[in-house]
Amino acid sequence: GHSRDVSSVAFSPDSKTLASASGDKTVKLWDLSGDAPVEKGTLRGHTEDNPECKCKHRDDDGEKIYTHLFKVNHECPVRGHSSWVLSVAFSPDSKTLASASGDKTVKLWDLSGDAPVEKGTLKGHSKWVTCVALNHDGSLLASASWDNTVKLWDPTTMEEKGTLKGHSKWVTCVALNHDGSLLASASWDNTVKLWDPTAMEEKDTLTGHSGEVNCVAFSPDGSLLASASDDRTVKLWDPTTMEEKGTLRGHTEDNPECKCKHRDDDGEKIYTHLFKVNHECPVRGHSSWVLSVAFSPD
Repeated sequence: GHSRDVSSVAFSPDSKTLASASGDKTVKLWDLSGDAPVEKGTLRGHTEDNPECKCKHRDDDGEKIYTHLFKVNHECPVRGHSSWVLSVAFSPDSKTLASASGDKTVKLWDLSGDAPVEKGTLKGHSKWVTCVALNHDGSLLASASWDNTVKLWDPTTMEEKGTLKGHSKWVTCVALNHDGSLLASASWDNTVKLWDPTAMEEKDTLTGHSGEVNCVAFSPDGSLLASASDDRTVKLWDPTTMEEKGTLRGHTEDNPECKCKHRDDDGEKIYTHLFKVNHECPVRGHSSWVLSVAFSPD
């Protein structure tokens, strides 16, 4: 159904719907009630195949205008996203969907009726919004951005509640624990930060990854935090003591079990995209960037 890369998926809490976000500027909703998923709607943005869109999608030579050069016609009636959609998240009652985009906004969609309706747009980030997350009762929404910040919003009033500043590079992911008392953020500064979302204060910084951190996730009971990194590892942390509990290692240079070649004949580190696994190596972990993590319900 999507015409570009799919960047994010999320199941609704009632397990009846799957939402998928894509570089084609849309979010698709899939009905899971039958034997096979069925597309039940598309949250369209400023796309060429949207008959309501009045924007210019091709240049004077008929060539498609790339997303990063695309400009919205302000007379266009469409209010959807105008760039890649990077993340989606459902409210606890499955009636609202939040979507984050490269157009620097978060959009809220009402799914309670026969057809999805855009409820509003959260504006405030100065660069791409990479991730959205809602707390346990839907009263707080967090958004991560390439502007190095996390913003907190009230999804009901659509007002910004505050900005969490501390990361020195892009923030790639945010996650809230089971009771909403703790927020974790992952960043390309190689760290994970833990925040008190009520006081809007930083509690601690988790260091240990040697590469960019792409994703964080709390276990359902909040006793564990997992972080995924470009260093080919997943780290497990205790959110209470802020201590590292373990590392799920892959084919890394500092893994004593790994028998792969990590440096060339001149002693230079071999980049991940050129790295090749030695098939006699006993390690069964990842051999490239780890981009996402998720826990099972138990």
